[in-house]
Amino acid sequence: MKIKWKELIASLIAIWLPLIYALSIYTDLPQIIRGHFHYRGLGMPKPIFIWFLPVLLTIIQLIVCYTTTIKEIIDKQFVHFLYWLVPFINAVVYISLLLYALNPAFPIFKVNGIMVAIILNAVSYFLTRQLVADQKPAPRVLAYIFSGIGSILFLVSLFLF
Repeated sequence: MKIKWKELIASLIAIWLPLIYALSIYTDLPQIIRGHFHYRGLGMPKPIFIWFLPVLLTIIQLIVCYTTTIKEIIDKQFVHFLYWLVPFINAVVYISLLLYALNPAFPIFKVNGIMVAIILNAVSYFLTRQLVADQKPAPRVLAYIFSGIGSILFLVSLFLF
């Protein structure tokens, strides 16, 4: 399978779009941005943090897109899922970390817990499908486990955090 260049470029643009927001609030951000929420003193300097996550996730996105070319993926929906997973994670994590840096009362665990729950439920959908020609789908019970954990995490994130 060839790399879908239009989709790759669109996903890379989606990875870099939150940087516009980060640059617009740059002066309001603290000098040290903490990614470890409850640990005081740990963090990255603001200029490094602003550029580190988009650069790292661009590299990860290029690796993900390259891996879709190694074996023929039968399910085209799964290819779209893979192409847009990293930009989705970037948008949620990057923006929530920026909002948390501006206001430590921001419910970052709620937002990121809901994001992980959505991803687990999406993965459970693809587990029972044949994705690659020479591999069998995962057992249905594994999909139920992923879906159950995702649903529980969604409810816990929604109501307890």
